[in-house]
Amino acid sequence: MRPEIKRVWDENYQVYGVRKAWHQLKREGFTLARCTVDRLMKQIGIRGAVRGKVVKTTVPDTSVTSHQSPVPCPRDKVNRRFRAPAPKLLWFSDFTYVCTWQGFAYVTFVIDTFAERIMGWGARGLPRQILFSMLWNKPFMIDDLFRKVG
Repeated sequence: MRPEIKRVWDENYQVYGVRKAWHQLKREGFTLARCTVDRLMKQIGIRGAVRGKVVKTTVPDTSVTSHQSPVPCPRDKVNRRFRAPAPKLLWFSDFTYVCTWQGFAYVTFVIDTFAERIMGWGARGLPRQILFSMLWNKPFMIDDLFRKVG
């Protein structure tokens, strides 16, 4: 059966995925389950074309290979203790990206570890713009960049 699946895949410009290859094989008179076509295509090492642009969200450090020890991280100033004895003593930020119709928007959240809640958030086109403007320019103020939560 593998040669038939490979033939169907090759005859269709190597773009057919499991579903289309399975339907084509059914049209040609072969009776087999879709999961069988899936398994055999994986064994052969073929797959259908993937539409859309592949989004790369993380850029690896090229100075280090996987066999070497990793680059040392910045100093951990809280020794992994994410608790504070009073408000506004320990804030953390985290950012993520959101896919929109016009591209990616990067969203940053500032979290107060004492209150265990989000104190503010901001969104921009580039992740560094948010982080720098939120944390370094006005570190403890919720202004037009921050959106007050709660």
